[in-house]
Amino acid sequence: MPHFSRFSRSGARHLFFLPTLIVATHVNPSRPRWWPPALVLYLFNPLPELALTEVLQRLGRSLALAPRPVWVVYQNPLLDHVLGATGIFEKAGGTSQCSFYRTIGQG
Repeated sequence: MPHFSRFSRSGARHLFFLPTLIVATHVNPSRPRWWPPALVLYLFNPLPELALTEVLQRLGRSLALAPRPVWVVYQNPLLDHVLGATGIFEKAGGTSQCSFYRTIGQG
């Protein structure tokens, strides 16, 4: 899906509020080989609820071992309640079309 990766890179230029270099990669979030030291997770085609829960649990285990800042940009947030219920993320803002979450205590 190289067209999604191109879209992510072009969209990342507009995330000017993040004070770091953004590198867009295309990975299957259910089986990541690694999580980077700082992460912006962009969900634009949400997984089914069970799969999203599993991804967030895996990320939570990784954060417990190596705490670091994580932002989630969630377009068309149909499963907003799943992110809110993790105990990992707090809502940082958004609209009915897009939600922004960050790791708790990052604010």
